[in-house]
Amino acid sequence: MTASVQRIEGGLDVQRPQTAVAGDEIIAFGPFRLFPAQRRLEREGLCVPLSSRAMDILIALLERAGDVIDKRELIARAWRNMVVDDSNLRVHIAGLRRMLDDGDGGARYVTNVPGRGYCFVGQITRERPLHPEVFHAHDAQGESRSAAHAHNGRPAALAVSGQPMPAPLARMVGRDEAVRHIAAVLPVHRFMSIVGPGGIGKTTVAVAIAHGVDSGCGAATYFIDLGLQSDGDALRVALQSFADALPDAPLLLVLDNCEHVLSTVALFAEQLVARSANVHVLATSREALRAEGEHVYRLPPLASPPPDATCTAAQAQSYPAVQLFLERAEAHGHPIALTDSDARQVAEICRRLDGVPLAIELAAGRVGAFGIDGTVALLDTRFLLQWQGRRTAPLRHQTLGALLDWSHDLLSDFERKVFTRLAVFGDAFALEAALDAVCDADSERAEAVDAIDSLVAKSLLAATQIEDESVRYRLPEVTRAYVTQKVTQKVTEKVTQKVARPAPLAEAG
Repeated sequence: MTASVQRIEGGLDVQRPQTAVAGDEIIAFGPFRLFPAQRRLEREGLCVPLSSRAMDILIALLERAGDVIDKRELIARAWRNMVVDDSNLRVHIAGLRRMLDDGDGGARYVTNVPGRGYCFVGQITRERPLHPEVFHAHDAQGESRSAAHAHNGRPAALAVSGQPMPAPLARMVGRDEAVRHIAAVLPVHRFMSIVGPGGIGKTTVAVAIAHGVDSGCGAATYFIDLGLQSDGDALRVALQSFADALPDAPLLLVLDNCEHVLSTVALFAEQLVARSANVHVLATSREALRAEGEHVYRLPPLASPPPDATCTAAQAQSYPAVQLFLERAEAHGHPIALTDSDARQVAEICRRLDGVPLAIELAAGRVGAFGIDGTVALLDTRFLLQWQGRRTAPLRHQTLGALLDWSHDLLSDFERKVFTRLAVFGDAFALEAALDAVCDADSERAEAVDAIDSLVAKSLLAATQIEDESVRYRLPEVTRAYVTQKVTQKVTEKVTQKVARPAPLAEAG
C-alpha cells in the first residue's frame, strides 16, 4: 500500500516568534514557504538567509507569479529612491537563484525574458490560515484534504503546502525489532505510546513506522510535532480544529513529544480513537499518557557489551551501541580501525552512556579531538553535558544538559528534591535506602514513594526487577552527572551570594 504522508506543525511555535498570524498569506513552492508579512523564507522548516533586496525581489516575483515583471519595476521595488545599474539586479537575481537551488535537480523558479524582465515560473500554493491556533497540514502529494472539506460545506481547518513529514533515517541501528513489533500490533491496539528517556530514539522509531504504513493502519498518515506547544486552551482549540477536518477514512496519526502536554493530548487521543475505528494513534513521550485504550511500548536502550566481558573487536561490533558509535565517528570524519583494546574502551563509553543513541552520537563526535581514551576520561567531567550535537536539532536535543533540562523543568518541587538526593547512590539501590536518603521526616515517606514512582514513569529513574523479585533503582550515569552538577551550581550560588552580601555595620559603642 502506498502511503499518502502528511505533516502537521503547531501554529503556536513559541520558539519561533515570527510564525504567521491570522490573515498572513503564505506562499509555498517546492520545499520552500514564504511568509511575506514576516519577510521570512523557510526550506523544510529551516530559515533561508536572504538579503533585504533579494527578499524584496522574491516577494515581487511571487506576488505576480507567471507574469513578466519589468526590470525597472524590480529595481524600483528593491532600491527605493535610488538609481542603480541593471547589473545590480542581475547580481541579486543570481544570488537568489543560488539560494533556491534554481536549476538543480530539475527545479526551475526564476527565468529571464530577454529585453523585458524576469518571471517566477514555479508552481505555487497560496495559503491563508483561518486562525493562529490552527495546525498546518503538509501533504507529500500536494493534495488539499481541507479544501475538499470546505467544498463539502465543512470548515477548512488545515492549510496545505508541499512539505513531507520527517524523513526516516537512511539506516537505523538496533531498532528494527521495535519497528516490526509496534507495526504488527498497532492495527490491533490502535493507540500506542512509545515511551523512554530523551534521546533514546522514540521519534526515529515512530517515523519509520509511519513511512511503512503498509502495517495495516491505512493510507493516510499524519504527524503532529508537539515539542514547542504549551498546554492550555490554545492547544485544545488547535487539536479540535485538526480533528474536525480529518477525513472519514483509515489513518495513522503520530503525536510526537507529548510529555509536557500530557493532559490535553491524552484527552484528545482518547476521544479520537473512541470516535472512529478508522483512527490509529502512535504517540511518543518520556511518560505514558495514561489514557483509556493506550498500550505502552517502552523503548529499550541500545545493547552494549556487558561489563564483565573481555570483548574482541569483532565481538564488540555485534552490539548496536558499538555499531552506532563507530558509524557516527566515521560520519564526523574520524573512522576507527577498531582494535581489541579500543573495543573495550568503546564498550565502556556505550555502557556508561546507558545505550542512549543521542549520548553515543555526541560522544562519537569527540573522538577526532580527544581520541577514544580522552573521550572516556571526559565522561567523568561536566563537559559531557555540554557536548554539542547537530546545529539543526531541536534546542532540547543539542546537548545532554539541554535534554535533561527539558525533563527537570517538568518536575514538581518535591520531585526535584528527591531526584537531586538520589544522586548520592553510585550504583543500584533499594527503595528503603532511597527513602532514608531523601526524607527529612517520616511524614515525607509516602510522598517520597509517589515521587520515586513518578521519576520512573518520567524515564528519569531506572527500575529493574532482580532474581529475588525485589526491585532495584538506578540513576543513569549521565543523569547522575547532571544532578551532581545541579547540586554544585546551587552550592556555588549560595557561596557567591554569601560573599557578595555586605557585612553588617558595627554598632557605635
